[in-house]
Amino acid sequence: VSDVPIFASFKGTPPTGYQDPRLSLLGSRHIGSPPPESLSVPREEYDRHRVALGVSEGSRDITAAKDFPFEHNLDFLNGVSFSKGCYIGQELTARTHHVGETRKESCSCFFVTQYGV
Repeated sequence: VSDVPIFASFKGTPPTGYQDPRLSLLGSRHIGSPPPESLSVPREEYDRHRVALGVSEGSRDITAAKDFPFEHNLDFLNGVSFSKGCYIGQELTARTHHVGETRKESCSCFFVTQYGV
């Protein structure tokens, strides 16, 4: 696997990008070459935007072999297939989906103080 750069933009979707399949508010992705300067955002700004929307991303937010997909809302973000064949954790994932209950789930919280949000 080569290290191909991936860029994000949530200020608009230029013709070189494609819509993020997880959530439309996450904007677009650009593989290989960056989007136009007017649409690009720094990684820190993208991370603040993503976290404010309650979207976990890879090993930065999800602990492998410890967290379940439903704990990070991956069922709502097109990250879990209920029609795909065999995969590790499929039985537990399917059972949790049909029971409709998880013990914990990630979410965004905003606290308003006298100093702002």
